[in-house]
Amino acid sequence: MVTQQYTYAYAAVSVSDGVLDTLILPQVNSECMQLFLDEVATRHPKDRIAMILDGAGWHKSSTLKIPKNMLLVSLPPYAPELNPVEHLWD
Repeated sequence: MVTQQYTYAYAAVSVSDGVLDTLILPQVNSECMQLFLDEVATRHPKDRIAMILDGAGWHKSSTLKIPKNMLLVSLPPYAPELNPVEHLWD
């Protein structure tokens, strides 16, 4: 029996200057999301970050600890085209 393995790309792009932050992680869950939020906040300690997110469950987990320099902004349902990072895959 062949089992499939997946790798997941977490990405955030700055709409003002195009800076791209990515992490390749083994799962999509709140633990990996926390790693990504912490990494982006650490890479940009002097910036105030507004991160746009879709409605994925791991994006809105009550266990997430939002970094002090970050604000999470949720998109309305069924509107992925409003998320700037989605256009990277076009």
